[in-house]
Amino acid sequence: MTQSSEIKKLVLSWKKLKKNIYKSLKDNKFIDIQKSLSSFVKDSQSQFNKKVDKDVESLKKKFNKEKNHIEKILDSTLKKEIKRITKFIEDQKKELDKLQKTIQKFTVKSKKKKTAKKKSSTTKKKVTKKKVTKKKVTKKKVSKKTTKK
Repeated sequence: MTQSSEIKKLVLSWKKLKKNIYKSLKDNKFIDIQKSLSSFVKDSQSQFNKKVDKDVESLKKKFNKEKNHIEKILDSTLKKEIKRITKFIEDQKKELDKLQKTIQKFTVKSKKKKTAKKKSSTTKKKVTKKKVTKKKVTKKKVSKKTTKK
């Protein structure tokens, strides 16, 4: 409602200015026209500035309220997301630990089997050496020939 009254005042002052200008033009009083015009401009400028200042202040307040509201929403959603992510990471760590334990069990079992196989294979193996048959060295009998003379 205050806006409409201010607008009405501005319109009325505009009409008065207009009438004054027409009167002054008829009377050729340019100084009066100039004075009335300058006064109108000053009045309207002051009214406009007051209105704009009020609007700017209200806009600043609204902007700050919205900013605070958005910050709160962002903070809450970020906290929720961080909690969700940390829970997910913890679950993954637990799962990885389980997998690591099962892998270690399998590796320990396989190492035991390999060492057992190695031990059993070394004990089971008989060393089979080739029998080397010695060759008998036979000497040829050389017969002596005796010649008679």
